[in-house]
Amino acid sequence: MLRKNSSLLIVLGTIITIITTNGFLNKFLMGWDNLLPEFNLFTNISRSFFSVWQEHQGLGLLAGNAHATELIYQLYVFFLSLILPTTLIRQAFSFLMLFTGATGTYFLTKFLLVDKNTGSLNRIVPVLGSLFYLLNLSTVQTFYVPFEPFTIHFGFLPWLILVLFKFLKKQTRRNFIIFILVNLLALPQAQVPTIFFVYGLIVGALILYLNITSRTKTLFLTSIKAVIAILIINAFWLMPFFYFTFTNSQVAFQAKINQMSTDTVFLQNKEFGNIQNVTLLKGFWFNNVDPDIFGRYNYMMAPWRDHLANLPILITGYVLFAIVLFGFIMGIKRRIPILTAFAFLLLFSFAMLATNFTPFSWINYVLRSIPTFNQAFRFPFTKFSIVASLAFAVFFAIGAGDIIFRLKKLNSYFISLLFILLLVAFTFPIFKGNFFYYKNKVSLPNEYLQVFDYFKNQDQNSRIANFPQQTYWGWNFYQWGYGGSGFLWYGIKQPILDRAFDVWSGESENYYWEISNALYAKNPQLFKQVLNKYQINFVLVDKNIINPPSSKALFIPELEEILSKIPEAKKDASFGKINVYKINLRDNPNSFIFAANSLKKINSYNWGNLDMGYLNSGNYISDNTNPDIVYPFRSIFSGKNPQKINATINKNNEVEFSAKIPNLVSNTSTNYDLSTSEDLVFVEFIGVKEKNGNFSIKALTKPPQINLTMNGKENNLPQSILEKTVFTVPAESQFPLSLNVGGFFTFTIKSNSVEKIGTTSLSLKQDNLLAITDNKKLNLSFTLLANELKSGTENKNKESFSNITNGEIKVSFPQITNPNESFSYTPSLGLINKTKNCDYFRKGKISTTLVTDKNKQWLRLSAENGANCISYYLPNLNHIHGYLLLIENKNISGRSLHFWLLNEDQKIAPIDVFLEAKNNLSVLVLPPQSPDGLSYSLHFESISIGNQKTINDLGKIKMIPIPYDFLTSIYLENENKFVKSESFSNFKVLHPNESLYIVKEIPEKTKTLVLSQSYNPGWKAYQISKAGPLESALPFFFGTELKNHVLVNNWENGWVGLSDSEGDLLRAERDNGGTNNTKQQTIIIVYLPQYLQYFGFILLLILPFTMLLIRPKNE
Repeated sequence: MLRKNSSLLIVLGTIITIITTNGFLNKFLMGWDNLLPEFNLFTNISRSFFSVWQEHQGLGLLAGNAHATELIYQLYVFFLSLILPTTLIRQAFSFLMLFTGATGTYFLTKFLLVDKNTGSLNRIVPVLGSLFYLLNLSTVQTFYVPFEPFTIHFGFLPWLILVLFKFLKKQTRRNFIIFILVNLLALPQAQVPTIFFVYGLIVGALILYLNITSRTKTLFLTSIKAVIAILIINAFWLMPFFYFTFTNSQVAFQAKINQMSTDTVFLQNKEFGNIQNVTLLKGFWFNNVDPDIFGRYNYMMAPWRDHLANLPILITGYVLFAIVLFGFIMGIKRRIPILTAFAFLLLFSFAMLATNFTPFSWINYVLRSIPTFNQAFRFPFTKFSIVASLAFAVFFAIGAGDIIFRLKKLNSYFISLLFILLLVAFTFPIFKGNFFYYKNKVSLPNEYLQVFDYFKNQDQNSRIANFPQQTYWGWNFYQWGYGGSGFLWYGIKQPILDRAFDVWSGESENYYWEISNALYAKNPQLFKQVLNKYQINFVLVDKNIINPPSSKALFIPELEEILSKIPEAKKDASFGKINVYKINLRDNPNSFIFAANSLKKINSYNWGNLDMGYLNSGNYISDNTNPDIVYPFRSIFSGKNPQKINATINKNNEVEFSAKIPNLVSNTSTNYDLSTSEDLVFVEFIGVKEKNGNFSIKALTKPPQINLTMNGKENNLPQSILEKTVFTVPAESQFPLSLNVGGFFTFTIKSNSVEKIGTTSLSLKQDNLLAITDNKKLNLSFTLLANELKSGTENKNKESFSNITNGEIKVSFPQITNPNESFSYTPSLGLINKTKNCDYFRKGKISTTLVTDKNKQWLRLSAENGANCISYYLPNLNHIHGYLLLIENKNISGRSLHFWLLNEDQKIAPIDVFLEAKNNLSVLVLPPQSPDGLSYSLHFESISIGNQKTINDLGKIKMIPIPYDFLTSIYLENENKFVKSESFSNFKVLHPNESLYIVKEIPEKTKTLVLSQSYNPGWKAYQISKAGPLESALPFFFGTELKNHVLVNNWENGWVGLSDSEGDLLRAERDNGGTNNTKQQTIIIVYLPQYLQYFGFILLLILPFTMLLIRPKNE
C-alpha cells in the first residue's frame, strides 16, 4: 500500500511546507465566522444533543442552522484537546482538513484514472490532481478566514465522492461500512445546511447520470440504498431543519441584517461571476475590505491582490485552466460513464459560479426568483467553489497526464515538475505566510477567560445583555485584533443577547431596537423597563470593542452613567476592560419561568422600538382579537425597513396620521394628554391689526386634533387650547419686525397685514423668552411661562364610547414653518456638483443630472461600479422632536436608493434602509433621540457593484417635526376594572435541558404561567399528576395539554387558564382532596420539535443493523 502510493509523499511534503510557513504558537486562530467549542467543551456538546431550541442564542430561538452536527466536530476538538493546548486546536484542525482533502483527491483521482494510466504515470497524475486541489484560489479563500463547515466540506468532499463511487461500483458490506463512516465523519459540513444540499445535488447529479447511462437494476437499487443511508445519517438534524424551513424561514428573510445584505452580497458574488474570474476560481473575497486595529480600512486579501496584479502570474492561472479545459475534453472523449458524470459536475458548479456570464447567468436568474434559493445561496462562491475546484483538479490531472503521455519522449518527471512549479508559482503567497488572514491570528486577553470563569459561578438560567450595541450588524471589532460574529457564547453557558442571533429571531432583533432607543435617548427609566421586559439579569460592558467609523457611537460612558442611575443595577465584577453589572429584576424568573395572577390584553405589534403597553401596564398578553387596551400607533417605526406608515399631508396642509382600530366591545375610554407625553407644544403666532393702528401678536397652541371614526360616524375629541396675546406693537413702529423665539429663531413680519407669522415649538418644561424689535427703538420682550402653556394643553377628560366597530383614528397637527426645526429640499442644478463617489475602493463612473418628468424635477444619480452619493447636513435640528420624512424617489435600474440618517451628535444611524423600488414616495418616521442632542445629516447613495448600472431619481424631501411621544401614548381602554397584576416565582422548576421544564407546587393564585423564551408554537405545556422520568419525557402521552398558549409581552410564551376562575385544573385538584395553597399537579413544558432530533438519533442507531441487508460479495 505504502509503496504503491509513495508519490503521495510529494503531497505530504507540500502540506508540511504550508504548515511550517503558516503555523503559529501561543495565539488563537479566530475571527469572522468561527466555531470555538473548546472554550467550554462539555456545555457545547450538551447544546448539540438538544440543539433544536437554541436557548443560549438571544431570547431563545428555533435553530436555523444544523447545530446538532457540531457534535461530531466537538468530538474532533475533544481528541485534539488531549494532545494540544487550546490555542492550537482550531489551527491544527484546519491543517488536518487540508491534509484530508488533499489525500482524498489523490485517491479519488487515482480511482477515476487507474483504468487509463499505468506505470509511473499512474503515480504522477493523482499527485497533480491532489496538488491542484491544494494549490488553487478557491482553497486559499476557503482557509483564509476558515469556517469549519466549509473546511470540513473541503476535507471530506473527495472522500464522500470516492466512497460513493466505490459503493455504487461494488456493493459489499465493507464498502457500505466505509460509506457510512465517511458520511458520519463529514456531518459537520451540514452545520450550514446549504453545504449539505450542495453535497446532495452532487450525489443526485452523479447517481442520476450514471443510472441514465447504465440502466441496470443493480445500480438503481444500490443508488436507492446509498440515498436512504445518507438521509438516515442526516435525519437527526435534517428533520428539525425542514421544520424550521416550513414554519420559520420567513424570519431569516425579514431580518434587518439580511434585508440590508442579501442583494449586496449576491452582487458582490456576481461581480466575480464572469469568465475571467471563474476560470481562476477567484471570488468576492478579493474585493472585501476590513478595518485594522486602528480603524483603517484595506483589502483583506491585499497580498493576494498584489500577487495577481503581476501579468506573468495571471497568465499562469489561465494556463492552468487551459490544462483543465483540455482535460475536460479528453475526459469526455474517453466515454467512461463515471468520468462523464464528473464532467457534468464541473459544468454544474461552473454554472453556479458564472452568475455574470451568459448563458449560465440565465440559470441563476431563474433560480433566484425562488425566495428560499435566493436567501440560501446568496453566497454562491462559498457554496460551489469547493466542488468546482475538485472538478477542476480531476480534469487538470487528466489534462496534465494526457500532455505527459503525448510528450512521452521527454522526461515525464521533468514535465510533471513544470506543472507543479506552475501551481506553486500561482499560489506562492501561501508559502510566504499568507494562508490565513493575519487578523485571525490573535492573542485572546486573559480577561475573557476570567469572564468565562465568573459566569460558571452564576445562575446558569439567567440572561446577559452585552454592550456596546452601536449597530444592528452582528459583527464587532476589538482593539486586540479580533473581528467577527462573536465568541462569548462558546465560553459562557448563559444566553447572550448578541446581534449575531437576530437573523434567526425577530424577538431578539426587537430587543435591539428597544434597548438601542432607550440607550441613545439617555433614558434610565426606559432602559430599566427594557431590561425588565426581556428579563435580563446581567449587563456586560466590553470596552475592548472599537467602532471604526466613530468611537463616540459606542456610548460607553453614557451607558455607565445610565446604569449608575438605576438602583436595581449594581456593578458585580470587573475584568480588565470588561465590567459586569447584576440586575435585580422586577419579575425574577425561576429557571426562565414565572407566573402572574392577572394580565391585561393589549394589541400586538411586529416591529418597534418603544413598547408603551409594557411601560404603562407591565406584563401583558398580546391579543389583537379581543384586547382590553389598544394603542393605535403602536409601531410607527422605520429603523428596520420602510414599512407602510399611514401618514400624509392632508387638504388643510397639516400632517395627518391614521390607523385602524380593532373592534372593542363594552365601555371604552380614550386616553390622550399632550402635557404628560411631550416636552414641547406646537405654537402658531398670529398677527392682528387693531382698529387703533396697533399690531397685536398672539400665541395660539396647536395641539394635535384627534378624530375617531366608528360605525361610520366621526367624533372629534376635545383638546385644550391656549390663546394669549404676547405683544402689542405700537402703530408708529417701523416694519419689518423681528420676532425672536427663545434666541433660537427669528420670524420676520413684513407688514401689519400679515396674519400668519409662523409656527414653531415651545417648551413645556421651561419658560420661553420672546422678543420683538424693529429698525428703530422697538425692543419688547415677553416670557411665556411653561406652566401656563402646560395648563393650556392639559387634557384630563376621558371620552367614553359603548362600542367601537370598524374604527379608525386620525391625528392631525400643523407643519412647523420654523426652518431651524424642519427641512425641505427641491432638486436644483446647484446640487449636481455636490454629489461624489463615496465608495473609496470602487473607482467606477458616476454621473448626476437634473431631469424633468411629468412637470416634476428629479436629481438623477447614476453609478457604475461606484456609489453616487449626496448628503444634506442639518446642524440646527434638535433631537427632542420626532420627525416625519417624506422622500420622493424612483428606481430606474439596479438597486434602489440607499438612505441613512446620521445622528451627528452620537454618530449612530437610527435609520438605515434601502428605499422601496416600487414606491415613488417613501414615508419614514424618526423617533426622538437624546433631549440634549442637536444636528442630523441625510445621506443618499445610488450604489453599483461591478458592471451593473444603477440609476435612481431623488425628488423632494421633507423632514417635519411630529409629536411622536403623544402619538405612541394614545390608547383606548376597556373600562372594566382590573386586578393589579403581580408576578411571582416561588415554585420549584427543574430544567434539565434546553427543551424541557418541570414546574411543581404552583401557587393557587396563578392565572398565567410565563416561559421566558421567545414565542414559538412548538412550545407545549401539559398538566400531569405524576412527574416520573417516563411521564416527564413523554408528557403528551400521560398529561393533559394546556390549550390556551398566548403571546406575553409581545415576545415570550404564556399559558392562561391555571386558576379557578379561568380553568378547571384547580377545581379538579380540590375535588381530589388537594390543599388550598398549591396545586399538587405538575406542569411539564416541552419543545415538541426537539423530538424530531431524538427520532433522528434512533434512526442513526438502527442504521448499523441495515448492514445485515448487504450480502457479502466477492466482486
